[in-house]
Amino acid sequence: MSLSVFSFLMAVLWCNIFIIFLTIMRKQTGFIAHFSVAPLLLFLGVCLFRLCFVFELPNAIVIPSSYMFPAIIDGLTMGIFSIMGYELSMLDILIFLWVAGAVFFVVKYMIEAKRLKNILRMKTALKNQCAIKIMNEILSHSKKKTKVELVELAGIPSPMVSGYFHPTIYLPAIPFTEDELRCILLHELTHFLNKDAWIKLFMHFICAIFWWNPMVHILKGNLVHILELRCDAKLISQLNEEEKLKYLESITMVLRYQLSSRQALQPTMNAATTSVLVNAGQMSNVEQRFHLILEKDYAKKYQPMVYGVYVVITMLFLVSNLFVIQPVYSCEDPNVYSISPKSAYLLDNHDGTYTLISGEISQLIISQEQQNNEPFSSLPIK
Repeated sequence: MSLSVFSFLMAVLWCNIFIIFLTIMRKQTGFIAHFSVAPLLLFLGVCLFRLCFVFELPNAIVIPSSYMFPAIIDGLTMGIFSIMGYELSMLDILIFLWVAGAVFFVVKYMIEAKRLKNILRMKTALKNQCAIKIMNEILSHSKKKTKVELVELAGIPSPMVSGYFHPTIYLPAIPFTEDELRCILLHELTHFLNKDAWIKLFMHFICAIFWWNPMVHILKGNLVHILELRCDAKLISQLNEEEKLKYLESITMVLRYQLSSRQALQPTMNAATTSVLVNAGQMSNVEQRFHLILEKDYAKKYQPMVYGVYVVITMLFLVSNLFVIQPVYSCEDPNVYSISPKSAYLLDNHDGTYTLISGEISQLIISQEQQNNEPFSSLPIK
């Protein structure tokens, strides 16, 4: 495997294409109802892995580009001005801006995380004994030895959970019924057990590194919603029809609270790794969640077709690694020639040197040091 500008550009290009497909799939409520949220999770993982896997496979098929890529490379590597004897190119400037932007967004996220931590410090111990009792029942039933802290926090627009190792569930000042509390606490605990905070943290750093790619920020929005769909799916699999309605009532209660009090998610909370129950600012996502919760579970019926979707997604990922576009330059100089393992080989002279044998070259002696480097290192030795 090798790393080059071209393999990096291909990784970004394919990732952007996958994100477009993922966004289209994510909006198809019927598709999710029939095939479950699992294909979306797989495609989400493919998008992230393809973006991070910027290497070129040894047997990748090279697609030559005679016009576009050579023009791009020439424009990027052409010197613009000099500083203290060092000639700067457009590529140097872009790399500097990339690194500076990544540092800025990492620092920005750390400041937001610190600000959120200060907001959450204003918590008060939950006095609702009913909620504490329900939480203990949920933990006992799940057989998880997780210690969950329940607190009340005035001013937050929705129940939420935070914490990477030890979860803290925050409840707003809303008079929930016992059934609503059970659904809410189970929802937030499910987020923690799914390690959603870690996934969101990883996505934050991906967005910081690839801050210049708008498609990555679209991917982040898809990820947050898909994690909510996964949480809903896992939760409703444990509920009967009546309990599903109570679950929807708890979400509706929070929506009413947000709309009546005009409390929207603060940018700090929206950007953090906390998981909130619902956001009234994204009603299209809320509507999809409602439809999927009420929809009949077709996933088991269409299980063979789900495997087919897995195969298609996997094949797309494999195909994306089979091709790489590279620039092709033509040269009119007759003294310039090309060699390849098919048209040339090296003859060992047994004295630390090699003779290059090729149809275009009568004879060329190269040293051991030259043989260790391209293009000679790929030639067979006889």
